[in-house]
Amino acid sequence: MQLATGESVMADERYLRESILNPRAQIVAGYPPIMPPYEGQITEEGLLQLIAYIKSSGQENGR
Repeated sequence: MQLATGESVMADERYLRESILNPRAQIVAGYPPIMPPYEGQITEEGLLQLIAYIKSSGQENGR
């Protein structure tokens, strides 16, 4: 993915974790930073489940 800074990143598990906990750390180019941070609001288990869901949903869509 292309970030607003011009840098490219892989949407791996580390990126997904950071994007959920602190979504303004790496803004994707062309998207406004509107997602609120979930740090301190989601358990580790909930975070792992959410990441697994996001990863599986991308596979179903051929991504």
